[in-house]
Amino acid sequence: MEDNSQLRQAVLAWLEQARDLPSIPQAITDAALATQPEFDALSNAVVNAAPKSEHRDLYGKVDGDWMPRWSTLLGGSGLGEAIRLVAQGAVVPVEEVADSFVTFCTAPAPAVEDWLLLTGDLPREHGSRWAGTPCRPSPPTN
Repeated sequence: MEDNSQLRQAVLAWLEQARDLPSIPQAITDAALATQPEFDALSNAVVNAAPKSEHRDLYGKVDGDWMPRWSTLLGGSGLGEAIRLVAQGAVVPVEEVADSFVTFCTAPAPAVEDWLLLTGDLPREHGSRWAGTPCRPSPPTN
């Protein structure tokens, strides 16, 4: 539970510091937010509270290392939008945002599904422009 409290504190600290960001939404896109020093603290707190082994959906490879995906943490969770609202001076229930973000990161990851694609001859209509080239799935990455 302590890892969750560290994550919650990192979110609250970032929301507090968001008041100093420019109030122009175009200047604080999720990509721009991910370059802020506060994002590093948030990312480290996510690693501690939601390890890749349990929450692979939050991670992606960056320069060969598994790191929390900024697009998921900011866009998928709604945290990026909350930060933009704070920067614009809106009243945001920061405690609720922090709790929601912790839940987003620590809730059980979605189930992994394996799909088997079967090859076969698909019927084609006479004059169809479809060439009938087979689809080949990419091998899974680990």
